[in-house]
Amino acid sequence: MRSYQIGRDYARRLGVTITADQMSLRTTIGLPRILWAGVLAALASPFFCYLLVTVPLLPGHTSGLDDITAALMIPFFVIGITIAYFLLASPFRRWIVLDRSRDQIRIRNRAIARLEEVDHIEKVAGLLYWASLAIVLRSGRKIYFLNYPNLHSSADTVAQTLADFLHVPYKDYGEGNYAEILRLHVEGDRLTMHPPNQSLARLIGIVAGILCAIGVFYFAWVLFPRTTGHEFEGGRGLGYIIFGVAYGVYYLATRIFHHRIVLDRRQNQLSIDYRKRCALSEVTGIGVHIEQKGGYLLAFLLSEDQTLPILTYSSRFASTPEVANRVAGFLSVPVIDYHNRNLNASRTSKRR
Repeated sequence: MRSYQIGRDYARRLGVTITADQMSLRTTIGLPRILWAGVLAALASPFFCYLLVTVPLLPGHTSGLDDITAALMIPFFVIGITIAYFLLASPFRRWIVLDRSRDQIRIRNRAIARLEEVDHIEKVAGLLYWASLAIVLRSGRKIYFLNYPNLHSSADTVAQTLADFLHVPYKDYGEGNYAEILRLHVEGDRLTMHPPNQSLARLIGIVAGILCAIGVFYFAWVLFPRTTGHEFEGGRGLGYIIFGVAYGVYYLATRIFHHRIVLDRRQNQLSIDYRKRCALSEVTGIGVHIEQKGGYLLAFLLSEDQTLPILTYSSRFASTPEVANRVAGFLSVPVIDYHNRNLNASRTSKRR
């Protein structure tokens, strides 16, 4: 029997057990579900505030709390509902069993697929600095079993252990699977991509932050002193609220609004958002790791050092070269890695 080395922390949290022909683990509660519980609680908070104001809390009282006190209770309501969801969902975590003797994957004792249908184990980028691990079937279905902070390396050990047990590869898309982010699809002589409209999302996030700041500052420096007779203190927390709202709106906008890029070899045409930008023959290469303010750029390279941006990303070591190779192969042009080119140029200049 082979000895498996498993990351100590997440092996225990997942309840991983391994025998000669079977491996079992229990899924965790994903961060997105916890966040959705918080969002729904926040949406319900105005109704909760209305009840606190209108419904008497004690017999003999004609009304409930005053407006300011009820409003200050809203954060405790949101946190309480989120914690309650976590406590209620914990007993219902799913058991996943990988059984080689029966050649099946079972979830809650129900067979859902054969082991030979597993394509790979995948690590995908999540919200902020979180990541998720999933068992990916050849049909494209993903069975998520762990959501965790991206800095914990023991989760990578667990994922590699699953991959070794199933004899499939482990693909680390911890910085993002850019083929999925771009929604890259090839059909005959047409390649389509739908990258996030990052400029529009950034503008929407800034506007949302400004509107939130106006509302928060009005409450803190006008409504609160007028109602209570006291000055509001602790402005740092207000800044966190404004930043959190602005980033949350930006993140949602990147999921909602996208560009449409079409490469059509029959018409020799590159279109962005239904508007022709150039002929495909003008594209001389695909550039990756082009340094930009706050990140790196994936772009079409045109003649005379002109570029058409595709996507801005944060990590030099993300999976963008894989996407660049697919697009470059479709166009029969080279991939230009600006990081390696600059690195080689720097080494040459030092030798001289």
